[in-house]
Amino acid sequence: MIYGLQSRISDQEMIRPSVWLRVVADDPISRDIWVERQGYWAATICHSISRNNALRGLNFSIFIVTPFRRVELKFKQYVKKFKKDNRISDGNSLFSSKWNNQNIGTIHKFQGKEADVVVVLTGLSGRFSGPAQTIMKNKPNLINVAVSRAKKYIYFVGDDITWREVPYWGTVFEHVSVRPPASHLQTQQI
Repeated sequence: MIYGLQSRISDQEMIRPSVWLRVVADDPISRDIWVERQGYWAATICHSISRNNALRGLNFSIFIVTPFRRVELKFKQYVKKFKKDNRISDGNSLFSSKWNNQNIGTIHKFQGKEADVVVVLTGLSGRFSGPAQTIMKNKPNLINVAVSRAKKYIYFVGDDITWREVPYWGTVFEHVSVRPPASHLQTQQI
């Protein structure tokens, strides 16, 4: 869906191109598929898009999707703290309970739905990704569903080294570049 889109979007609408943001866990031997640093960068992307929408009079819709229910639940908890820490007003619907329920979920939840921007919060990082990789290789449709939700842009947030090894997910790297999140977000507003 997002291929060939650049020529159809005006400069006023342009946000950062689709990319994989390399975010690894602080603890490389963690046994948890939830990686808080990944949650931080996913929330930062959404916040940046929300600010950009307000400044430019745009209305980009956003979905945050993940392959794992645990990551979804932990991210919903995390954004409550993120909203408070970043002083996002209650008047802003971003990260409100209603917004979280409608815009954050597992990839399956969004089957048949689309948003202008999709953030794929991958979870997993480091050496303990084996069992989750085993589960993911038996579900090749998940990457297709995740990618096809995006009407304009898609951002992957996760450990690219871990995900390159997961069957079917490696094809993502043929279409998006991998960058550290800070460099992607600081060079231009999302």
